[in-house]
Amino acid sequence: MGNNYYSKYAPKILFHHLLNRYFMPFKSKQVQLSAIASPIDEVSTTTKYLFDLALDAAKAGYDLNLSMIEDRGTAEFKYVNIYPGEHYKLLAGLMKVIQPKVVIEIGTFLGQSALTMKAFMPKDGTLHTFDIHPWHRFDATYFKAADFEEGQLVQHLDDLTKIENFEKHKDIIENADFIFIDAMKDGVQELAFLENMERMRLKPNCIIMFDDIRVWNMVKIWRNIKQPKLDITSLGHWSGTGLIHWNG
Repeated sequence: MGNNYYSKYAPKILFHHLLNRYFMPFKSKQVQLSAIASPIDEVSTTTKYLFDLALDAAKAGYDLNLSMIEDRGTAEFKYVNIYPGEHYKLLAGLMKVIQPKVVIEIGTFLGQSALTMKAFMPKDGTLHTFDIHPWHRFDATYFKAADFEEGQLVQHLDDLTKIENFEKHKDIIENADFIFIDAMKDGVQELAFLENMERMRLKPNCIIMFDDIRVWNMVKIWRNIKQPKLDITSLGHWSGTGLIHWNG
């Protein structure tokens, strides 16, 4: 693991260790601060399409074996096949059900999610993954140079919190069938992504998946989304998974 990883995540790892060690009523390898709230005053509800999609995708992904992706990682990152609890099999199931031709990922990092979606989306589709760091900068990356050679997987090094970068990729974004957002969860980035998407004319019925919606910094952002949405944490990632049915 490179110094770039530890310099970025060491404070967060230390915080979680101290939280789990001294303040939690139970022990776990990883913990996050969260909150629970009544849906009575939620600003949006779900749709039957979202409800059916979540169940169909969870069922489609349950029996899939993602060892071909998990085996690329180091021992520290061998969790791709955990399901439910991690979101990779759910992503695979969503690809099989939706059959998207254009997929966008915001937050490339080590590449587990991108490789999972690429493996199960249509072969004539394209996956555009966005980050501010090139994939090969991370020592523990799951990617190989060959993954990008055929053109189905493309990485863009642009900060999508900036509207000018959204505009730069407008044609791709407005034609996306599925958008997966897995960035910093700092309470700022994800809000900027949503604000920038509001300025676009996203494809009707575009599905947006947010990771970590139960994490403290994400709770308010997720709760304030006005588009039809569905919290499917029990079918996805332990730290929160949410689907949005974008309807303009």
